[in-house]
Amino acid sequence: MTTNYEDLITKYSATVFRCAYSYVNNRSDAEDIMQEVFLKYLVKKPIFNNETHEEAWFLCVTINMCKSYLKSSWLKKRDIMTDNMENDICIERDPDLWELVRQLPEKYRVVVVLHFVEGYTIKEISRILKKNQSTIGTWLERGKKKLRKAMEEGENG
Repeated sequence: MTTNYEDLITKYSATVFRCAYSYVNNRSDAEDIMQEVFLKYLVKKPIFNNETHEEAWFLCVTINMCKSYLKSSWLKKRDIMTDNMENDICIERDPDLWELVRQLPEKYRVVVVLHFVEGYTIKEISRILKKNQSTIGTWLERGKKKLRKAMEEGENG
């Protein structure tokens, strides 16, 4: 478990950012949420049983903050501008694939990012999202099918 705040930011900032971005699809909003997550950590000062508990806490808080953000009346009133993520590691690997992932429905997008980008198992994702493992497996499979179909359409069209 990480005790130094700077080490904690280094350790979890990419994970928290990618998780937030998979929900909000906007770099600046994801960065704001990421800051709020770390601020919440400073205020709450939670005590963790182990590193898995620590990581799960950051992901759960990120997901909850994203859901609150997406429900906010402020978001509904503002104009959504296109986001530029050219400096993000995921984009550098395959910007076309990342764009297809961004277009997935939220529940599939989040599961796909947590599984393929962050490396979580279905069991771990089910604990993080507080959903049944079979639900997560179904969402992951449907997300992969949608990605596969979109990639095939891109190659043919």
